[in-house]
Amino acid sequence: MTTVGYGDAFPKTMFGRLIGICVCLWGVLLVSLFVVSISDALEFNVPQKNAFNLIHRIIFRDQLKDQAAGAIISRYRIKLSERKHKSIVGQKENIEKILEKAEIISNKRMIKFKAKEVGIRNFDNATETTYVNKNVDNLMEMVETVGKEKNQIIRKHENMLDMLRLMIK
Repeated sequence: MTTVGYGDAFPKTMFGRLIGICVCLWGVLLVSLFVVSISDALEFNVPQKNAFNLIHRIIFRDQLKDQAAGAIISRYRIKLSERKHKSIVGQKENIEKILEKAEIISNKRMIKFKAKEVGIRNFDNATETTYVNKNVDNLMEMVETVGKEKNQIIRKHENMLDMLRLMIK
């Protein structure tokens, strides 16, 4: 539908060429409509996107808790090893190696924790911002509508008062 082939068969008359051009354009149009409909079907709407972001934040928060717990535990183990090191005399070289390895592990866990902490701040807040802006716009429209209705009511009351004054005279 979107190609004219290898050129071994082609329209020879002007009317045939016009029909060929129309068929090619029609084929491109149908394929593009198909692609657009598929992409629209697969795209999140606003509530789905908000739910997706919320789920990812919850997962990230749990991972952040795990990384924080790992960093705290590794620091705690280092402190325990240092206390044991002070009480044990003689195996100084072995304990120093163990402490160095524990320090390396602790630093790696702190790096992972900091990376998760930075990652949780990088979430897309555009959907929440759009939602809030939309609600603010709706509220502003409501305020304007209420203001217009208030002015109309005031005018009606003034007209009624004028009519009553005329009736009294």
